[in-house]
Amino acid sequence: MKLLQFSLSRLAVSTAVLVAVAIPSSVSAQSVPDLGEAAQFAVLAGSTVTNTGSTIVTGELGVSPGTAITGFPPGEVRDGQIRSNDDVAAQAVADLLSAYNDLAGQSVTTEQAAAMGMGMVLTPGVYHFTDAADITGSLVLDAEGDTTAVFVFQVEEALTVASNAEVTLINSASAASVFWQIGTSATLGTSSRFSGSILAGAGVTLDTGAVLNGRALAQTAVTLDTNTVTITDEPTVDASPVDGDEPAPSKASVPALSGVISLTGESTTAVLRAGSSADGGVSYSSSFTTDQTITVMGELFPEAAHLNQAAEVFVVARYVPVTGAEQWVYKTESGDFRAWNQDVATLQPAFRTASMGASVTDELFASLLDAGTYNVYIGYTAADDELIYNDTPMSFTVTQAQ
Repeated sequence: MKLLQFSLSRLAVSTAVLVAVAIPSSVSAQSVPDLGEAAQFAVLAGSTVTNTGSTIVTGELGVSPGTAITGFPPGEVRDGQIRSNDDVAAQAVADLLSAYNDLAGQSVTTEQAAAMGMGMVLTPGVYHFTDAADITGSLVLDAEGDTTAVFVFQVEEALTVASNAEVTLINSASAASVFWQIGTSATLGTSSRFSGSILAGAGVTLDTGAVLNGRALAQTAVTLDTNTVTITDEPTVDASPVDGDEPAPSKASVPALSGVISLTGESTTAVLRAGSSADGGVSYSSSFTTDQTITVMGELFPEAAHLNQAAEVFVVARYVPVTGAEQWVYKTESGDFRAWNQDVATLQPAFRTASMGASVTDELFASLLDAGTYNVYIGYTAADDELIYNDTPMSFTVTQAQ
C-alpha cells in the first residue's frame, strides 16, 4: 500500500506540512477603484465571450469593441442584459482600463510569494507579485471585523487557481472589496470557488464548474464552461449562537492516543524523518534553511489487530511562522489541503486502503519551505473505528537563508 505521494511548491502545504503564513495587519493604503459602468458587469471582455454548458451569469454581460458572444443559450444571464458593443459596453471597457491602472498604481504593503493557499490567512492590504501567482487549496481573506476592509492583489503575470481551490471570506470580508489586477490572464480551475473582481490585462478563463463570486473583466476574452458568476456586495458575517440556540461545541486538540512517532527509529506506530535532499540522497536533521529542499519520509506500522483490515489514513500539520499565529491543516482524499479548526470530528482522510499491510513507507513530500516551526502528525482508523494517532509530533525548524 502506498501512503501518499505529493510534491509541494513553496508556500504550499504537503501531506505533512502546512506552509501558510499569517500576514500582520497592514497600513490602509488600499482603496476601492471606481469601476464606473464596469461595476454592473459580471462578465466583460474586449473581444469575445465564449460559453459552453449551462452557465448562469447574474449581472450584465458584454463585449466591446468586439461583438462575438457565443453560448447564450444554453448559458443564461439574470438581472442584466447581453450587450454586444453598445454604448454601455464601450464605456464599461474604458472604465475597466481606468480601474485596472488605479489598482496597478496603489502603494504596495506586502511583497507576496507566488504560491498561496493551503489555509493561508491574509488581512487587508495591497499584495504585489513580481511574476505569476498560484492558489492551491484554501486561501482565507480575513477582514478582522472591518466591513470597509479592502484587499488588492497586483499580479505582474498570470493568476492560476488550482482545481477545487477556494478563496474564502471571513469576519465581514466582502467580495465587493476584493480586487485582482492581473498582468496577463487568469484561470480558475475546475470546481474552484473564487471571490473578488478580476481585472485582467488579457483573458479570463473559468474551467468546468468554477464558481466566481465577483466579476470577470478582461481586456481580451472571457471563456466560460458551466459556471456561476454572481456580483455580490454583501459582507460575510460569521455565524454565532443567538438566544435559545445551543452553544457551539468546544474544539478538541490533536488527541493524545495510542501510537507515538519515534524520532530514533523504534518499532512504534509511525516513524517520520525530515532531511535535506542533495544528489538523490537524504541527510536527516531537525534544522534547515529556506534554500534547502526538505524531504519528509513516513513509515506507518499498523497495530497487529488491524493488519489486512480496511483503514483510513490521516495527515495533520501545525505550522508556526516566524511572525504570526499558528496554522493547522489536514489533507483530503482529493489532494486538497484545508485549514483545520482542531475539531477531531471534522478531519477527513488523506488516503483509504482496503487492506493494511505490515508497514507503509513513502516520501510524503520534497520542497522548499518558508521559515518557521513545523509539527507533523499522522494516524489512521481501522475497521473497528479505533483512532491510532501519534501524540508526539515529528518537529523541525526552518530558518531564513543568509
